Amino acid sequence: MKSSEQDPTQAGSFEASDCKRMLVVDGEITLLHLFDRVFGRELQVVTTSTAEDARALVSGGRVFDAIIVDLHLPGMGGRELLNQLVAPYPVLGRRVAFISGDRDGAEARAFLASVRIHLTKPFELDRLRSFVVDVLRRPSRVGDSDAAFRASRVAL
Repeated sequence: MKSSEQDPTQAGSFEASDCKRMLVVDGEITLLHLFDRVFGRELQVVTTSTAEDARALVSGGRVFDAIIVDLHLPGMGGRELLNQLVAPYPVLGRRVAFISGDRDGAEARAFLASVRIHLTKPFELDRLRSFVVDVLRRPSRVGDSDAAFRASRVAL
C-alpha cells in the first residue's frame, strides 16, 4: 500500500502551494458536511444547497477550480445550472462535474454518460477522493486562465 504522499487519492495529496477552490452544490446537507470534513484542510471548500446560490457565487466573482453539482437539486436542477454557467463562461464546462443518485431514469443516465466525469451515489470515501482529484486535474484548454475568466465576466 502506498503512503498518502505517493497516492493522489489520499488526504494530503493536493499541492499546498496552489490551494484549489471547490464549490459543492447538493441538496443533502450531510453530503455538504462530508465534502467539507474530507477536503476542508486541503482545499477551499464552499458549499451550498441550491443552484441559485451557486450561480450567485459565480456571477458575484468567485472563481472555482472545481464545481461539483448534484444532478437533482431543489428548484433549478444541475443540468440547468451547468447551461447557465457555461453560456457566458465556457471555461466552466471543464470545471463542472456531477454527482447523482442511482435512482436516476434513462434521460438522466444518458446525460451523465455525455458528461466527462460523474460520480454515482452512494459512494465509498476512497472513490470520492479519486473523483475530486480527477476533477481538479482536468487540463484546461489553452487560454483558459482565471485572469482571462475574470476579465471577461459579465452578469449572468
